[in-house]
Amino acid sequence: MADQVRLRLEDLGILPAEEDPVWGCWLYKGKLHNGYARIYRGDGSEWVHRIAYVQVYGPVPDGKEVGHECRRRNCFRPEHLVAETKRENIRNRSWASRCRQAHRNPRCRAGHDHNPFSRLTPEGGRVCLRCMGWK
Repeated sequence: MADQVRLRLEDLGILPAEEDPVWGCWLYKGKLHNGYARIYRGDGSEWVHRIAYVQVYGPVPDGKEVGHECRRRNCFRPEHLVAETKRENIRNRSWASRCRQAHRNPRCRAGHDHNPFSRLTPEGGRVCLRCMGWK
């Protein structure tokens, strides 16, 4: 799936990107706006992570925004993106909040056990290695 998504995103002009060899993030290497990847097309601009989410999961549900589970603003890997309310996104920015959530929910959204199948990013996000296809 990842290769197909990358090709679709490349057709949309989203690359250049670099894959983080440790956490698997697809890090946008173009111009950033407050750390977020943004591209300009036609009349306006679009957030790269939002485009990636829509390409894989479909429209963002009403009342939700696209957040980064890895907490890396310029990451647009679909497996690291989640639709959440603004309130959830703000709460998840807090390291203490993420620690409490990890104790309450020891599994990723696909049901994989977080330990030993997850890694913490330098920003404090959590990445499920099984969801990314790592064994």
